[in-house]
Amino acid sequence: MITLLPNQYFGLGDVIFTQTLVRRIAESHGPDTRIIWGVMPHFVEGLNRAYPSIQFIDWRTLQIDYERKDDYEFEHPTYGRCRVLPLRWSDALLKMPYATCMRAKYDLYGLDYKTWRDEAMWRTTTEKRSGLFQRKAGGFGGVYSFGNTVFGSECKLRVQIPECDVNMSVVEGYSLFDWATIIQKATEIHTVNTSILFLIDMLELKASEVHVYQRGNGQGTDGVSYLFTKHKYVYHD
Repeated sequence: MITLLPNQYFGLGDVIFTQTLVRRIAESHGPDTRIIWGVMPHFVEGLNRAYPSIQFIDWRTLQIDYERKDDYEFEHPTYGRCRVLPLRWSDALLKMPYATCMRAKYDLYGLDYKTWRDEAMWRTTTEKRSGLFQRKAGGFGGVYSFGNTVFGSECKLRVQIPECDVNMSVVEGYSLFDWATIIQKATEIHTVNTSILFLIDMLELKASEVHVYQRGNGQGTDGVSYLFTKHKYVYHD
């Protein structure tokens, strides 16, 4: 038996986007293959609820060299025979431009990046989704705008977007995935280019358009716009 250790500890959107890729690689090793995924500590609880067949742990405890750029196998002191997948280095390994760094993760293993949704759907509970909805959007009578201004793995970076009725924030006891009902029922959606777009592209929406804003650090939306096709996206650069 082998255990896969994806080297992609930051970027919640990257983790969602590569679910199909990592699971397909696991399938190639056989049904007993485990996936142990080191991620930033504040992602652990939400990801373990969202994707219970994968074990997400604090990346600092995994004991691998995250700066190593190759795909290799070794004997891990806890997990035995392991294979490290250098997902975070895919664009560098393929010498692809940064604008295609997301699809490069699939290209590195010869898989079609357009399949990313196939096994990326998460699990959440009605209790969590309904509870957060009532807490944040229950008072608007079903007509409200939703906005997200924060981005970055630490959720400390912000951009300015049009003022919205319900704004995404860190709520103790809830994860990104628990915002799904709020997003689905919003009549307007405005968000910075960040991980929430991977959720939006797998949901049925009431909103007719999704307005996406660049991060304001010189990183436009070209690096993600080709990934999202389910809805009408209006990009503001």
